[in-house]
Amino acid sequence: MILILIELVSFTFSYAVSNIALYAMLGLFFMDKPARIRGKVKRLYTDRLVSIYSIFFLVQCIGLIYSENSAMGFRRLEVMLPLLFVPLVLSAEPLEKLHLNKIFTALKFLIPSSYALLLLYHLFVLDKALNTFVNFTITEKIGISQFYLAFILVLPLIECIRQIQDNRQLFLNGSLLMFNLGLVYLLGNKTTLVFLLFFGVIMMIQSFRKNRRTGLFMGVMLLVAIGFATQTPIVKGRTNVFLKTTDFNLSTIVTKNKYTITKNTVEHRLLIDYIAVQAIIKALPFGYGTGDYMEELYKGYKRLKFKAGMYYKYNTHNQYLEEFLKTGILGGLVFILLIIQLLKGINAKDPFTFIIVFFAFACCFESYLFRQHGVTILAFIVPLIIYNTKKLYS
Repeated sequence: MILILIELVSFTFSYAVSNIALYAMLGLFFMDKPARIRGKVKRLYTDRLVSIYSIFFLVQCIGLIYSENSAMGFRRLEVMLPLLFVPLVLSAEPLEKLHLNKIFTALKFLIPSSYALLLLYHLFVLDKALNTFVNFTITEKIGISQFYLAFILVLPLIECIRQIQDNRQLFLNGSLLMFNLGLVYLLGNKTTLVFLLFFGVIMMIQSFRKNRRTGLFMGVMLLVAIGFATQTPIVKGRTNVFLKTTDFNLSTIVTKNKYTITKNTVEHRLLIDYIAVQAIIKALPFGYGTGDYMEELYKGYKRLKFKAGMYYKYNTHNQYLEEFLKTGILGGLVFILLIIQLLKGINAKDPFTFIIVFFAFACCFESYLFRQHGVTILAFIVPLIIYNTKKLYS
């Protein structure tokens, strides 16, 4: 229980602490009687989800065999190693309902508090303006993409909604819900905002069916949240960039991005997708290998003179395409199989499982597994939900 809390809270500010917590879980996994250890290890082939995780990691190892850049390949495997053992640990060591309640209640306060401390550090220690919080403190100082930080904020958001649906401490949970939403708005991630809009509508309908009072409360909160979003400078700025500067003609996008580093990330993703698909077709059926696929993407940026791609060395920003680019048809299909198996764990009565939908949707716009934080989401947060949160509704 303590290690799980450490893992989730440290996600915000320390890769080292997060990594230590994951490997400490593996150590505890083997601190047991030999017979029990054998029983737990058997889940590698008796639990379908754990098996697919293991196969997915094995495919990355196969991709290393035909990579020329073996050093990069080994670094990729090191980052992705938790996919091999963390789902096994979580499937074999389920949490009790009492402990689970304590964890999520604590997270409701601890995760937003860690963000608040970062924000205070940015404003009063670094003496920076609020609108530079993401680019300066989050990206440059801590070295984390705002996309991953927005994802972890969804956990306390859902816990607040769960307690509101149970008609518990409406004022406190409503206030924490709005504070968490404010932090999401500050990060300004469009994918997260779109997901939360649809999720909020679903939760409002569910709450109204369960209890009209809480449903009405959720409806008011949703309207306030939408109104707040429309007045937030960061959200307004990114929305204006999208609405006023986005083209969907490929030749126009190529020309614009050939001569300057543009700020339209939607166009960047369309251009990267085009380059990635061309590279995938060229390398079928095996892909370029675990260590070489990024070099091929960079060659595509140079070929089209994609200035932002060359300058920032963007990854694919699409996990599905990345797997096909990296390990060909085998890697792409195994990853899709893993997503399908995860989606089977969705329970309409358990709002935490909507995080799986978020992950599957967001993989179209982000290469989660390129960084340790994304690996932690797939290897730790998603299995934690799959194997445990249904108990909260039993």
